[in-house]
Amino acid sequence: MMLNRPKVNRVALLKLLTSTNIVPDDMLPNTGVSVESERVLSPQFIIGPKYGTRCKTLVTIDANNLLEFTEVSFDVLGEQAHTVTQQIQLDS
Repeated sequence: MMLNRPKVNRVALLKLLTSTNIVPDDMLPNTGVSVESERVLSPQFIIGPKYGTRCKTLVTIDANNLLEFTEVSFDVLGEQAHTVTQQIQLDS
Protein backbone atom coordinates (compact mmCIF):
# COMPACT_ATOMS: atom_id res chain seq x y z
CA MET A 1 0.00 0.00 0.00
CA MET A 2 1.31 3.45 -0.88
CA LEU A 3 0.65 4.91 2.57
CA ASN A 4 2.72 2.29 4.44
CA ARG A 5 5.98 3.58 2.97
CA PRO A 6 8.45 5.95 4.61
CA LYS A 7 7.95 8.47 1.79
CA VAL A 8 4.62 8.80 -0.03
CA ASN A 9 4.87 8.77 -3.82
CA ARG A 10 3.05 12.01 -4.72
CA VAL A 11 3.13 11.25 -8.45
CA ALA A 12 1.39 7.90 -7.91
CA LEU A 13 -1.25 9.46 -5.65
CA LEU A 14 -1.95 12.26 -8.12
CA LYS A 15 -2.22 9.69 -10.92
CA LEU A 16 -5.14 8.09 -9.05
CA LEU A 17 -7.15 11.23 -9.88
CA THR A 18 -6.70 10.99 -13.66
CA SER A 19 -9.11 8.22 -14.63
CA THR A 20 -11.12 9.15 -17.74
CA ASN A 21 -13.20 5.95 -17.59
CA ILE A 22 -16.87 6.56 -18.28
CA VAL A 23 -19.27 4.86 -15.90
CA PRO A 24 -21.64 2.32 -17.53
CA ASP A 25 -25.14 3.71 -18.12
CA ASP A 26 -26.73 1.38 -15.56
CA MET A 27 -24.44 2.83 -12.84
CA LEU A 28 -24.96 6.51 -13.67
CA PRO A 29 -26.77 8.59 -11.05
CA ASN A 30 -30.07 10.28 -11.80
CA THR A 31 -29.33 13.92 -10.99
CA GLY A 32 -31.83 15.50 -13.36
CA VAL A 33 -29.53 16.03 -16.36
CA SER A 34 -29.60 13.94 -19.53
CA VAL A 35 -27.90 10.54 -19.76
CA GLU A 36 -25.47 12.08 -22.26
CA SER A 37 -24.51 14.75 -19.72
CA GLU A 38 -24.16 12.15 -16.96
CA ARG A 39 -21.75 10.20 -19.19
CA VAL A 40 -19.62 13.31 -19.77
CA LEU A 41 -19.57 14.05 -16.02
CA SER A 42 -18.94 10.48 -14.82
CA PRO A 43 -15.10 10.18 -15.06
CA GLN A 44 -12.88 11.29 -12.19
CA PHE A 45 -10.97 13.42 -14.71
CA ILE A 46 -13.27 15.31 -17.09
CA ILE A 47 -11.97 16.78 -20.35
CA GLY A 48 -14.06 19.41 -22.11
CA PRO A 49 -13.82 22.95 -23.48
CA LYS A 50 -16.64 24.39 -21.35
CA TYR A 51 -16.53 22.10 -18.32
CA GLY A 52 -13.80 19.84 -17.07
CA THR A 53 -11.14 19.12 -14.52
CA ARG A 54 -8.92 22.18 -14.29
CA CYS A 55 -6.79 21.15 -11.31
CA LYS A 56 -6.09 18.36 -8.86
CA THR A 57 -4.67 18.87 -5.40
CA LEU A 58 -2.79 16.63 -3.02
CA VAL A 59 -2.04 17.53 0.61
CA THR A 60 0.16 15.25 2.71
CA ILE A 61 1.63 15.47 6.21
CA ASP A 62 4.55 13.20 7.04
CA ALA A 63 5.72 11.76 10.37
CA ASN A 64 7.89 14.86 10.91
CA ASN A 65 4.88 17.21 10.54
CA LEU A 66 5.99 18.42 7.12
CA LEU A 67 2.90 19.48 5.19
CA GLU A 68 3.28 19.29 1.43
CA PHE A 69 0.74 20.81 -0.93
CA THR A 70 0.85 20.02 -4.65
CA GLU A 71 -1.60 21.42 -7.20
CA VAL A 72 -1.52 20.46 -10.87
CA SER A 73 -3.45 22.64 -13.36
CA PHE A 74 -4.80 21.52 -16.74
CA ASP A 75 -5.89 23.24 -19.93
CA VAL A 76 -9.17 22.59 -21.80
CA LEU A 77 -7.58 19.64 -23.62
CA GLY A 78 -6.70 17.95 -20.34
CA GLU A 79 -2.98 18.64 -20.78
CA GLN A 80 -0.92 19.54 -17.74
CA ALA A 81 -0.34 23.29 -17.75
CA HIS A 82 1.29 24.10 -14.42
CA THR A 83 2.38 22.52 -11.14
CA VAL A 84 2.86 24.25 -7.80
CA THR A 85 4.37 22.54 -4.76
CA GLN A 86 4.69 24.14 -1.35
CA GLN A 87 6.08 22.75 1.89
CA ILE A 88 5.26 24.02 5.37
CA GLN A 89 6.85 22.74 8.54
CA LEU A 90 4.08 22.45 11.13
CA ASP A 91 4.68 22.94 14.84
CA SER A 92 5.09 19.67 16.72
